[in-house]
Amino acid sequence: MNTEQFEGHTPGPWEVKLCWTDAYMVVDSHEVICSLTGNKDSENRKEWAELIAAAPDLLAALIKEREEVKWLRKTIERAVSTLRSPDPDDLEDGPYYHAEMLSFTDQMICYALDILEGKE
Repeated sequence: MNTEQFEGHTPGPWEVKLCWTDAYMVVDSHEVICSLTGNKDSENRKEWAELIAAAPDLLAALIKEREEVKWLRKTIERAVSTLRSPDPDDLEDGPYYHAEMLSFTDQMICYALDILEGKE
C-alpha cells in the first residue's frame, strides 16, 4: 500500500455521531468526513462508521510499523555485515568460536529477515 497517497488527509481524531435513528456521520472538529445511511438491510452502519473513524489512527500505526521494519532491516543487515567482515584470527576467542557464532547469528538474522519479508 502506498501510504503517500494519503498525505494531507483530514487529520484525526474522527468521531462517530448518530444523526438519525439509523444514520451515522464520521466527523472531525470542523466538518463531516462522511455519512452512512441506508435501508433496514444495512445493519452494520455503526461498525462501518467506527472503522472509517479509526482510519487516521490505523494509517499512523501502519506508517510507524513500516518505519520500525525499515530500521530493523538496516540494523540486521549492518549486523550481518559486521559479523562477516572481521578477520577471525584477530578475535580474542579464536576463529572456531567466531565461525560458530557467525553461523548461528547468520541463520537467525536470515530467519528474521524472512519474517519481515513475509516469507515465514
